[in-house]
Amino acid sequence: MGQRAWRGSSGPAVRAYRRALDRLRAAEPADPSARASILQAMALTEEPAALPALDLAAVAGWTPLWSRGERSGFHTRLVGHAGPVLSVAFGQVTGRAILATGGADHTVRLWDPHAGAVTATLTGHTGAVTRLAFGTVARRPVLASVAADRTARLWDARTGQLRDTIMLGRGDVVGLAIVAAAGRDRLIVATDRGQQYRRRGAMDVWDAETADRLDRIRDHRWFGARASGGLAAVPADQGDLLAAFAEDGDEVSLLDPGTGVQTAALAWAYDGHDDDMFGASPVPPLVVCRHDGRLLLGATVEAEIPHQGPNTVAAVVWWDVRTGEVVDSRELDLNESLLAATTAEGSGRFVTIKAHDRRIGSDDARTGLDVFVYPVAGRQTGVLRGHTGHVHAAAFGTIDGAAVVATAGADGTVRLWDTDTPPPGDRHLAGSAGGLAIVADPAQPMLVVGTGRPSVDLLDPITGSRIGRLRCQVYPGEPGHRCPDLTREAGWYVSNDHCRHGVTAGMVDGRWLIATHGNGHGVPLWDPQTRDVVRVLDDFPHGPIRFGPAGDRTVLVTGGRRARVWDPTTGALLAELGDGRFETYGPASMAFGSALGRPVVAATGTAIDGRAGISIWDPLTGEHLRRVPLPGTAWDGGPPGTSPGARLAAGTDLLAHAVGDQVRLWDPGTGTPLSTATGADGRITCLDLATTHDRVLLACGTEHGTVQLWTGPREAMTARPVTTLATFARPVHTVHISLIGGRTVVFAQATTGRLTASRIDTPLR
Repeated sequence: MGQRAWRGSSGPAVRAYRRALDRLRAAEPADPSARASILQAMALTEEPAALPALDLAAVAGWTPLWSRGERSGFHTRLVGHAGPVLSVAFGQVTGRAILATGGADHTVRLWDPHAGAVTATLTGHTGAVTRLAFGTVARRPVLASVAADRTARLWDARTGQLRDTIMLGRGDVVGLAIVAAAGRDRLIVATDRGQQYRRRGAMDVWDAETADRLDRIRDHRWFGARASGGLAAVPADQGDLLAAFAEDGDEVSLLDPGTGVQTAALAWAYDGHDDDMFGASPVPPLVVCRHDGRLLLGATVEAEIPHQGPNTVAAVVWWDVRTGEVVDSRELDLNESLLAATTAEGSGRFVTIKAHDRRIGSDDARTGLDVFVYPVAGRQTGVLRGHTGHVHAAAFGTIDGAAVVATAGADGTVRLWDTDTPPPGDRHLAGSAGGLAIVADPAQPMLVVGTGRPSVDLLDPITGSRIGRLRCQVYPGEPGHRCPDLTREAGWYVSNDHCRHGVTAGMVDGRWLIATHGNGHGVPLWDPQTRDVVRVLDDFPHGPIRFGPAGDRTVLVTGGRRARVWDPTTGALLAELGDGRFETYGPASMAFGSALGRPVVAATGTAIDGRAGISIWDPLTGEHLRRVPLPGTAWDGGPPGTSPGARLAAGTDLLAHAVGDQVRLWDPGTGTPLSTATGADGRITCLDLATTHDRVLLACGTEHGTVQLWTGPREAMTARPVTTLATFARPVHTVHISLIGGRTVVFAQATTGRLTASRIDTPLR
């Protein structure tokens, strides 16, 4: 494909192929339809300009209609580790780039980054591989690895053969480097030995060729859990230097690795305007960068915010290694820190990562997902948004002349990003999905899109163009709808972002209504034609909301610790749904269907005893009809997908429930299991189904951003998905199947808010 084939500046068809390469390799080679659907799905999702050139609709069996929203930056995905990837490093072997990754699966993998293929899997460690470093020993390229088994291993980077194993002492390894000093190639391992050693760390030195221990250079500052990356190898004119943090924490020391003597001290003094930065000090990691012909050393300088602890305010600082002067510093966002920087000649750039609000715990799903790209001198130029788990490490390299950063994630993948053409991105975009619904008005059908912000978009479902917007005035004085019914007698608003979290649509008394809900009190009902709020229900939902049939009327069910049934015509509360077991956590997913000739509403949830299940009610009377238990599931110990985040869909005498990477089909009238759909590429995050005669069409979205379809009779659903419709960079938030103009259309929304629409053209078998 030429020397520029990997670059993000390549043609859209090449970019689509590169993006889809790992999925294409995993597809069945003898199934051209499956491969065509994967490539077309990637083009629709990320490279829509490639669709005319690819022309795959006839082979794939479905037609891409449109996509909209922010796309991810050009990147390829490397899949191979069985668990989180914890470390990554770029090197050179015989003039070609090589990538090394270390994982929680105890392995080191060597990759050809151009082809995206594993060239060797290095085994021998018995713990998670946490640090990697390339270097040269006796003029041969070598890879050093350190694992939680307290060993360092030296590998021949050309062959993958093990050269030596070194037993390490106590303490967590926080730095690893191979340097040349005093005529020897040296392996430096920095360890953090904790409070029992008076909160000090040590840097031990081995001869990298013989594996003999040489020396302990000196103690260095202890950082506890923040210590990773507290050592950097700095190339210099007269031999390599080491950079480490001084014991007093206010400086970074440059050391001669042969003698341990400090050659320079790099100091920092804040001269900005943020009072919270006074008293800040440098923290790991230390990174080396080349910019405008100068060799720079960078670090994050941070201080805990007194009124928001343990959150931190930070800046990134760059020192000229030759002069010791600060050449650039800039303030970063809250809890943002330096991750990696370029070492190749050219315009220097670096990447950072941002943590969640540390006051609300460490399980925030948004923590450390986005990587931000900066030039050394300038403002942020892009956001690398693709991982679905925390980014543990990053390293810069060059592929086909393109400046590339490799990121290693807790999602078990490595992503290679072209930083020459990063997407501008919105650093606050994460979590901007609010669900989908259809207004099936023959005169003007609408796709209702929750945006995750205080507005709802109304789109043409066939073209994707916006035809309207519902906007809420969250606070007095802001533009948008006034929502007068949300104002109490005292004159203050009782709703906060009441359009943010979910949408649903239904036909009520001959006209369509849209219901929305968000963070605050009140569920507004909107007329999509006039864009006015016609009524507000006095509720504060903590779960999904759904319109559905109940006898001869349409009702609205709102989720909470007890689901409630409302008459949308009068705003009256008709019933509360409960079986005595959902009092603690309430329904988490909800769907309307039918069973034994009567309308039903089903909801998943976790009972007081911690066991998950599905409860089925008559929505008109509130009568509890049946509970379908899910044996062995629990709030904090069950398999993925069986928590209150599990998903439901329902149809005529059919109930679908996602459990991990499978979907189980049930008869809601009898509670009898019917069949199981398997083969999803990860944990299922959302699903929808449609029934026609004796066949079922099931659409599922996964944690890896894939939208897949299954079909078949209720009792014999296809074991594997029959096609792929979208391949988002982030998890799928919502899928929705609808009949538009007599044709089946599947809509999908990623957690970033990106949307796709696909029309099913042929019967899928």
